[in-house]
Amino acid sequence: MKKAMFLTAVISLLSILTFSSAVAQEALYDNCVLYSEAVAGSFDPNNPPSNSAATQDWGCYQTLSEAIYVATGGTISLPTDASFAEVDAALKMEEHLPESETSSFSTLQAPKVYAVVWDWVNYNNSGGYLVHSGNNACDAGYYYSVYNYQSYSRPYVFNPNWDDDISSFATYEGCNKMYTYEYINFAGSWSSFGSSSPNMINVYGVNWSDRTSSAGFTP
Repeated sequence: MKKAMFLTAVISLLSILTFSSAVAQEALYDNCVLYSEAVAGSFDPNNPPSNSAATQDWGCYQTLSEAIYVATGGTISLPTDASFAEVDAALKMEEHLPESETSSFSTLQAPKVYAVVWDWVNYNNSGGYLVHSGNNACDAGYYYSVYNYQSYSRPYVFNPNWDDDISSFATYEGCNKMYTYEYINFAGSWSSFGSSSPNMINVYGVNWSDRTSSAGFTP
């Protein structure tokens, strides 16, 4: 009996260790990129578009630096251990460079990071993040819309996509507002934010952490 109980305990412990190892390994690659086509015009939060423009899942990577490198077409190359502060500074510097200096791509093809959203509060990289890349700046008369965060996968055992998984964010390239919606296709309750939020838990008395299913990014 004691031997059987001991073996059961060992098996349970090994299962837990295997599971923990899998979660840790997944977390290493939970740094993802989506690409969107910018939409000319203005975004009306009370009458949002029926869907978003063309979007692509550009995969997940081991570090934030690698994800930023992919999202900017190789324009921004940082050390693998770069902090969010270093990435933030590089993205803001990129915003103010002339098009001819920002990428080896042609002007029309140069990818731009217009937003980064984090699973955890306080821009904590440990929980994973989703870098939003696009083809234009918001301050050039364009906006971006993501109508379904369920469409973007992540190698995370507790949630295989980005639906209801955003707790902090920062925007760039003239996208100074983020509109968050409770459901996909810009449905349900919504709220507006400025250019960044380290903690979406309490917004006008409402918890928007892990609640966003679609979003709009505007000047």
